Amino acid sequence: MGKPITKNKLTAQQEEFCKCFVSKDEFFGNGVQSYIKAYGIDVNKKGQYDVAKVGAHENLTKPNILERIDELLEMGGLNDQHVDKQLNILITQKAEMSVSVAAIREYNKLKKRTEKDAADTVVKIVVMSPDKDHKD
Repeated sequence: MGKPITKNKLTAQQEEFCKCFVSKDEFFGNGVQSYIKAYGIDVNKKGQYDVAKVGAHENLTKPNILERIDELLEMGGLNDQHVDKQLNILITQKAEMSVSVAAIREYNKLKKRTEKDAADTVVKIVVMSPDKDHKD
């Protein structure tokens, strides 16, 4: 991976935490497990798992760590263009209408095309099927 562009330097353990957190292995998105690995926490010792939970929470609230995680995700291909492409696939797919509706709702939220009150509105889709007694 390239040189970090984060303005605030990270410790070696913080950098490792960030890399574990965005890795494609078992740690992806798991702050506690990432903290355990990066900081060498022995969870077999009493109270150490709680130490890892608190440490992960603290790390995930530090702006410089969050900035580095964003950088690593973008370098790995998770960026606006990729997300937009995936969202487009979900919106246009026809197999599962609930997925399309959820994707459209998310798109509208991202584009700020819905008002706060409208976001809470339940959308009901009625699928019409041919009726035996119905004649055109």
